[in-house]
Amino acid sequence: MKPSAASRRRLAPLICLAIALSFALPVSATAVTLHTYRTGIDTDNETGTGCSFSLGAVAPGALPGFELQVTVVVDNDLVPPAVVSAQVETCAGGVFGSAQALPGFVLELDSGLLGSDSVIGSIPLGLLGDAPAVRMAHHALSAGGSQDALFTTDGTPDGRPIVVRLATPASPAPLLNQLGIGLLLLLLIAVAWPRLRRRRLASALAVLAIVAGAVVAYAVFGDPSATDDQSDSNPSDTRAEIFAAFTMVGGDALMVRLDIEDIPVPMENCADAIDNDSDEMVDCVDPDCNGQTCTDGNPCTDGDTCSGSVCVASLIDCNDDNACTADVCDAGACVYSPIACEDSNACTADSCDASAGCVFTPLPCDDSNACTLDSCDGGMCINAPIACDDSNDCTADSCDPNDGCVYTPIDCDDNNACTEDTCETERGCVHMPIDCDP
Repeated sequence: MKPSAASRRRLAPLICLAIALSFALPVSATAVTLHTYRTGIDTDNETGTGCSFSLGAVAPGALPGFELQVTVVVDNDLVPPAVVSAQVETCAGGVFGSAQALPGFVLELDSGLLGSDSVIGSIPLGLLGDAPAVRMAHHALSAGGSQDALFTTDGTPDGRPIVVRLATPASPAPLLNQLGIGLLLLLLIAVAWPRLRRRRLASALAVLAIVAGAVVAYAVFGDPSATDDQSDSNPSDTRAEIFAAFTMVGGDALMVRLDIEDIPVPMENCADAIDNDSDEMVDCVDPDCNGQTCTDGNPCTDGDTCSGSVCVASLIDCNDDNACTADVCDAGACVYSPIACEDSNACTADSCDASAGCVFTPLPCDDSNACTLDSCDGGMCINAPIACDDSNDCTADSCDPNDGCVYTPIDCDDNNACTEDTCETERGCVHMPIDCDP
């Protein structure tokens, strides 16, 4: 059945009830995924009496005339998912109330129609009165808010109501005809034969028991009392999609089975240190976690992934491409601390370049005078005069601020024509008399 826009306003009471329950229930640190499956039972087959059975967002929104409402809650966080509560409420004054627990309701996975999951339980016939037959309707609400309803035998809004006879319990109709039984036997032989050939009797018997048990559990209900269109994609949430409803009178109880398309078993959470899928393996040790997200407990790593039974991760890249900072990760946050550029040399100016890092620049002690020797001592510039002595008595030594030392040849001319004037490096000017004898 598909939700109708006109009926959505009828959701308001259910939403208010859900909000009220959320405040009334104890708060848990772990999110709880609960699906609710309800069955309405009209015990007197009179639409003018009883209470309205809500269909939520599914048209027509509600059905009149129901005296009982059975509510079953499934916890999808359990492994495997399981029924956590089942109760029946009686209509009084137009309102369902006086909830009474219904023990024995269970969830059977993959045992229903087309491999669906079955919510199975029984309702005491004493609650149904003396009616020879009852009218039934079903509603499913997933934890995600998706809804579906089944209240006619063929799943259409205008189909025949679901009426179950109680007065004369009929033997269950066989699920399999002769051909089906033959095919089942062939299947069992095909599954068990390889194990028997390898003399694995215990394994073969276990397989036979599982397959046969599933068929027997399914077949005991016989034909469904109502079926929905399995090709219907609405709702898309498989946890709310009703496939079929089954009923059977057995002893002093009405047995009920509601087939839901799929209530998936929770996958292993690979980062909570809990064995979520009950295979005695936790987190990355579980092969199911290979390639899945995990946590290595280090906030300074990312990309944590299970690989080879361990959690593998990469360090967070805190590189800010600045050579003037020391980059580290602290509690998952990158911290960039300036580096100290100190060379303990008073004659340098210490600085930092984002690309090159520390730069130690000598103090500028150049006085632009070629006649001084410039140096630094203890942070003080020293400009000492240079010595312009070429140890040559034939030159006059001096210094030019622009050119530095200047060595100018001395003039040894004594203006005496009777002497020969020369200069010797170690003696300086030499004036030798000339020989004037003819």
